[in-house]
Amino acid sequence: MQPAEVFAARSFRTALLSSAAIVVLVAPFSALMFQHTTTSAQMWLAGVIPALLCAAVLFFAAIVPTMKYSVTDSEVIPSCGPFHWSIPIGQIRSISESDLDWLPWSEGWKIPGYTLFKIRYGGVDAVHMCATSLCKRILLIETETGLWGITPADVSGFVSAVESKRRK
Repeated sequence: MQPAEVFAARSFRTALLSSAAIVVLVAPFSALMFQHTTTSAQMWLAGVIPALLCAAVLFFAAIVPTMKYSVTDSEVIPSCGPFHWSIPIGQIRSISESDLDWLPWSEGWKIPGYTLFKIRYGGVDAVHMCATSLCKRILLIETETGLWGITPADVSGFVSAVESKRRK
């Protein structure tokens, strides 16, 4: 068994800038609102909820640089921080690059610069995302069980590595 080929995700600079912008906008607003609270419900809304949002944004900003895609003899492994998924090579039907139609009300973690988890898009329904883009230049991996969206920096190298494993 050969070691996995590892492919880095495309640039994550936009993700870090988006995360910083959210924290910079939410934190001062929350502090200002918290000063004018009089009830515990207002304190919760003005302090705790924005703090949790900032913590989540900072967590995802910290893990986005770890986003990568490993190709082994038997599977493709998209990963980001503690999140890892497995796409069996034998279940892959096709790989193609596409721009997706974003639906703003969809679930999942999505901000400009990175997208994680299952996201609904127009025209393709749900896509399991582990990408540094919300909807542009997404490499779609169609499998027997669904669609996966990734953004390797070296698209041709990634596709070549997967195709060589599929032919075995």
